[in-house]
Amino acid sequence: MDRVESLQYELSRSGQHAALITSMESIRYFTGHYVWTSHSPLTFAVVPAAGAPALFVPEADESLARLASRVRVEPYDPGPGGYRTAADLSRQQLAKTGTAAGRLGVEFGTVTLDRFRALEGAFAKWTFDDVTPAVNRLRLIKDETEQLAFRRAAELMGFALRKTAEALAPGMSELEIKGFFDGELYAEAARRWPDAMAVANTNVLSGERLGRLHDGAHGRRVGAGEPVWILSHAHWNGYWANISRNVFVPGGRTDPDALRTHEAVVEAQRAAIEHLVPGETLGKAARAADGVLTRHNLLDKKMYGMFRGLGLRYDEPPRGTDVDAVFAPGMCVCVQLHVRLPTLIVGQGDSVLITDQGPEVVSR
Repeated sequence: MDRVESLQYELSRSGQHAALITSMESIRYFTGHYVWTSHSPLTFAVVPAAGAPALFVPEADESLARLASRVRVEPYDPGPGGYRTAADLSRQQLAKTGTAAGRLGVEFGTVTLDRFRALEGAFAKWTFDDVTPAVNRLRLIKDETEQLAFRRAAELMGFALRKTAEALAPGMSELEIKGFFDGELYAEAARRWPDAMAVANTNVLSGERLGRLHDGAHGRRVGAGEPVWILSHAHWNGYWANISRNVFVPGGRTDPDALRTHEAVVEAQRAAIEHLVPGETLGKAARAADGVLTRHNLLDKKMYGMFRGLGLRYDEPPRGTDVDAVFAPGMCVCVQLHVRLPTLIVGQGDSVLITDQGPEVVSR
């Protein structure tokens, strides 16, 4: 079955009459249509449990939608009604298929409250169900095309990180390091795949901000021997990968405690990755990493979740709390480990593809 047919099977199995697909990631997954910003709130797809789906796009996006979409495209003018117009059109579309009332699957968590109210007004005779679990199940296992996109996103980040580490020198600012990383990534993407779309979201931190990894890059200049944190999410044709590293500026003495902790973090992360094999659980992989941290007296300093899925988003299921999640071939995950020291956080993150033979770290 293709992706739409698989969704229709899930709808029929659960007794839902249709699904309203509103997140740009799911729209791309089921129809092929995308916008480069990953955000087009007045674009939506109507998928009946039986019958042909339709993609509704603002008229300004019609030419792109007709080029990219695998389903019928219906351009429209949102006008002053905005999302109310979208809600009315989706109800009218279902009425054309002979369904005037029933159970409608909606992606809970991606529809804002004001838009949900608009849906309630348009679908007064309908009840709403959360279609997100069914969509997540379908998107969890990546096909060969998706795996290729994931690999290429990771290859670009690995290339950019190697080039950045080679160029890193005392006196460079965080913003310059970030710009160098992105420049290398984009230049390599243009050289290798000129017809593909690549996007990077990179951050670089040093000094006191290494104790708060969700801060942003500044113009601070790095000194010889000190650690620098480099993190990047990047996608190739819509599929995201992730990489993060502590890199030490050459030319000076590095704090021995930071080096020892970094080695322990790498060891623990690799222990977790070894358990990313089909049939094993996320919880078992996490416990393998915890065992290494315990030996190094670092377990109580562990921070953040270790796992999250990668795909059309960089924070998909499975997530770190899904300890009973079972790994299967085709799953793409980020494995990250962070430990807090008194003045900095030490960590490492990689993108891993689960294969029949076991885990493959693709962010090299």
